[in-house]
Amino acid sequence: MNRRSLDATVALVACAIALMHAAAAAQNNWRTHLKALPQHVVAPSKTAQGWPDLQGKWRIANRIGGPQHSLEYGIDPQSSAIHDWNRNAREASIVIDPPNGQIPYNEVATARRNEYLRWVYTPIKRQHIDPEARCLLGGVPRATLQGAEIRYAPPFVVFVNLGRTSDMGGYTRVIPMDGRPFPNDTLKLTKGVSRGHWEGHTLVVETRNQNDKTWFDSHGSFHSDQITVVERITMVDADTMYYQATIVDPDVFTRPWTIATTWNRARNESERQWEEGCWEGERDVEHMLEAGRRAYAAGHRGIHEHKDPDKGEQFAPAVKNRPALSKAEGPVRPN
Repeated sequence: MNRRSLDATVALVACAIALMHAAAAAQNNWRTHLKALPQHVVAPSKTAQGWPDLQGKWRIANRIGGPQHSLEYGIDPQSSAIHDWNRNAREASIVIDPPNGQIPYNEVATARRNEYLRWVYTPIKRQHIDPEARCLLGGVPRATLQGAEIRYAPPFVVFVNLGRTSDMGGYTRVIPMDGRPFPNDTLKLTKGVSRGHWEGHTLVVETRNQNDKTWFDSHGSFHSDQITVVERITMVDADTMYYQATIVDPDVFTRPWTIATTWNRARNESERQWEEGCWEGERDVEHMLEAGRRAYAAGHRGIHEHKDPDKGEQFAPAVKNRPALSKAEGPVRPN
């Protein structure tokens, strides 16, 4: 073996060892998320305006992509296996109410949501693909699930996008704290309109006026334009924040429901704002659709489920003798 080959081999071995150590650390550093606000929390210092000082960079704790994929189930086990993500994040619902950890869709909305799930692996139309994967903005609460950099610019609290668009929903929220009213409900925006106030040490943000173009996650979890979200953000200790959001939407849910996550203070200098250039073509939607059409034509069917490869569970194989796509659904392009 020559010196160049030896150096390359040593480098590959070192890289493999580093990845193994990183994976082991991720497994060992799992931290259970808070399901309720602890009885005893710190009293944050106050700013000159008398606001509890929650400023800083905050990141969701130990849950790589979990709620972004599914609020109810966490990380897709097959994705977790591919990326060697923490197995503890599997089947990890962040829905704390109802107690079963499921979003309380009504009967009609459940049927629509299941229809989305039927096309997760075989999308043949653009609406089958997660809006955020098509580089559209995330709504509330999705845009805040992974954390934020909180800044004050009285009379505003500002949530600055911390990370990439695909992780965070990709925008900055400017939240008035001066009691101004909401606009009338004919105005519908992707991220809605937010208003904030303080309840003791807790920052409370109510968001209305959202349109119905966003999902809560990649699991087809949709809402209507009648949605209202109330977020509550409380510092537990100097490095821990409790985030809770209650969602009300009488058009699609049988009752209000609540999610909760835990944020850690991000002290690493690499945690910085990204200037994200995201557009629909970048995500290569046409190739996604082409792959979906090919899979569909090959006979792949079935609703998206959290199959666990560690248990030998796999996505359903192709079923023969299925009808090809109709002209309305789109052709399968040749190689």
